[in-house]
Amino acid sequence: MSAHLHSNVILWTLLYLTLACLSTSYAQESNEYQLKAAFLYGLIKMVEWPDADPQSTEPLTVCFYGKDTFGDALDTIKDKKVKKRPLTLKTDTTLDDVTQCQVLFVNKSAINQLVSILKAMNNQPVLTVSDIDQFADRGGMVNLLKEGDGIKLAINLCATKQVGLTVSSR
Repeated sequence: MSAHLHSNVILWTLLYLTLACLSTSYAQESNEYQLKAAFLYGLIKMVEWPDADPQSTEPLTVCFYGKDTFGDALDTIKDKKVKKRPLTLKTDTTLDDVTQCQVLFVNKSAINQLVSILKAMNNQPVLTVSDIDQFADRGGMVNLLKEGDGIKLAINLCATKQVGLTVSSR
């Protein structure tokens, strides 16, 4: 085999392995966010907002701040309802929008804005959720972190109670 042909075979093999690794990585990340979407929906079903009318059919707004890493994973919850309230998903949330949400997911890409985001909440009854390490310890309410093949959930009950949210396992 000539040196040129040999180097082409090596190049194509490396390219193939790189693409295989990327597609595996994408599939794992996609699966992670499908799990996070499912956990988010389950969590929302366990929360009671202050002064919420149990018969209300008003939409419940779930906002996403930062890079959109959920992508198609949100399709699994976009037509769901919590009690009688349909979910409205807003993926292009700005700092000015955060108090108009009932749920705010802060993507780990927004870690540098975390203090500003939590300050903008201004004690509003908005459930804050994130995949930022130690989010619940930093004043957020719920941490969704990947652990092995699953998702680890940590809830800061002091933060939820402070704004009048009740989290029930019922």
